[in-house]
Amino acid sequence: MRDLAQCVNEIKRDNETLKQITNFQLSIEKLSQSLAQYGRPKIDGELKVISIEKRSKTDRYAFLLDQALLICKRKGDSYEMRDFIDLHTYQIRDDSLGEKDNKKWAHMFHLICSYGTQGYELFFKTRELKKKWMEQFEMSISNIYPENATSNGHDFHMHSFEENASCKSCQMLLRGTFYQGYRCSRCKAPAHKECLGRVPPCGKSSSDYGSTMKKNKSNRHTQERKKNDLGLPKMEVCQEYYGLPPPPVAFGPSLRLSMGDIVELTKAEVEQLWWEGRNTSTNEIGWFPCQRVKPYVCNPPPDFSVYLWYAGPMERAEAEQILTNRSDGTFLVRQRVKDAAEFAISIKFNVEIKHIKILTSEALYRITEKKAFKGLIELVEFYQQNSLKDCFKTLDTTLQFPFKEPEQRAISRPPAGGLKYFGSAKARYDFCARDRTELTLKEGDIIKILSKKGQQGWWKGEIYGRVGWFPANYVEEDYSEYC
Repeated sequence: MRDLAQCVNEIKRDNETLKQITNFQLSIEKLSQSLAQYGRPKIDGELKVISIEKRSKTDRYAFLLDQALLICKRKGDSYEMRDFIDLHTYQIRDDSLGEKDNKKWAHMFHLICSYGTQGYELFFKTRELKKKWMEQFEMSISNIYPENATSNGHDFHMHSFEENASCKSCQMLLRGTFYQGYRCSRCKAPAHKECLGRVPPCGKSSSDYGSTMKKNKSNRHTQERKKNDLGLPKMEVCQEYYGLPPPPVAFGPSLRLSMGDIVELTKAEVEQLWWEGRNTSTNEIGWFPCQRVKPYVCNPPPDFSVYLWYAGPMERAEAEQILTNRSDGTFLVRQRVKDAAEFAISIKFNVEIKHIKILTSEALYRITEKKAFKGLIELVEFYQQNSLKDCFKTLDTTLQFPFKEPEQRAISRPPAGGLKYFGSAKARYDFCARDRTELTLKEGDIIKILSKKGQQGWWKGEIYGRVGWFPANYVEEDYSEYC
């Protein structure tokens, strides 16, 4: 019954959302597309734009939806469509160089076409506004390309279900009136975003498809080996490149470069301003300006023993013994005894000790195929600032406390005058936030309840330092604190 009540509440919310979309639609001139087919509104507001065609900053008003960005010119109470951007082929890249907090409209990030044919620089009045927009862009792209979209042979995409549908994994109803969840393009199975990784194997995943993928992958690796046999040198990126300016049309797609990336050249001529190469951090191949790279010099390995997180050669059992009585978030990096060239991270989280293998290849370090680092130190520093949940769904924590630090420093206490909460609740199911006002929950999470006075069926809470709304029927309240 609570599931049905929650579904009814979501239908009401979506009806209000559709009214908002209709208002947007009516206020924008020269708009031929139906906005509802691009998902829910995320954020709208004033910004300044630089594009490939126009290199000066232009005042614009933008509307961001799940799958599209509308860039408009404001005309009193109405707007005129200037650019309609389908986000399926775009990605964002932060650019904080030269930003000054006291300077308006100096805070920007790049919106880059994956094919290198178009690109935008979006400028915001304050750092806070830029952060809000980036969060919403990341949410939109996460909705288009969710984690686990291809798990168990599936091919999940956002979908609007015309009739009531239940999730193939948890059997609960999909919420709302449009884009209620995801559907596999092969077996047509419906699912919540948070359940994609747990849906049973795809019934329409043919062996032919799998063999074709393996064959293509094998051919790709063979081609890469042939290119490496040519003896062309490796280069190190000395200046970032995000596709602007784009390479000549006859050349091919651009190759994104970040500082410190290593590029294996595949085509390079001294008289040419554009070279082709493979970025070993992303495995992408494309063209880039030759002045953005320099010859790669292999440096001797650093001395890790000076770092408070490095434990040297160590077995899993010994790491568990060291971390068992430490605070959550305490971690160490150890050299694997079975393979001295390999490393692993051991971290305490939710009273358990987790072990993460660090993969090394082509002088790069990674714990997931999504992101690579040119050194072990850079990897650790990155995950000291960024959650591991992007790599491991149930591991929502950063590397907080090096194990050599005194334990008293590792114990964090809530600041005086912090948020007042009214009990706590335990998540019964996973829940994936649809925008920045909601909380993402994992089954077993403990949420501090801040308020029960939101829209019907929604409570406000805090978890991992984030505050937001979550569906009450996804949690079980802990009444022991009232006794």
